[in-house]
Amino acid sequence: MASIIGAIATSHTPTIGFAKDRRLENDPIWKPIFDAYEHMRAIEEAAKAKTRAVRRAGQRRRDHAALEKLASAQPTIGQNPTASTTAIEPFDELDDLSS
Repeated sequence: MASIIGAIATSHTPTIGFAKDRRLENDPIWKPIFDAYEHMRAIEEAAKAKTRAVRRAGQRRRDHAALEKLASAQPTIGQNPTASTTAIEPFDELDDLSS
């Protein structure tokens, strides 16, 4: 689930667009506005990275729990007295098909 971490809004957007089109990002008058945009982008990227890490960790926990549940549900050879490694003969069924 997404979390809203903040918002950025700008008034006088056409004027800022004019400055951007004219490449005035480093002009002393416009620099504070464009620096604030860069700062917000950095905050957003850090939040995205944190969100991805949390989601990956949650997925790993869910995967691990599912594997443990599956492993505990299936008996192993040591748990099943009727199972034996000598009884396993691969490709038995292929011999049956050829006759």
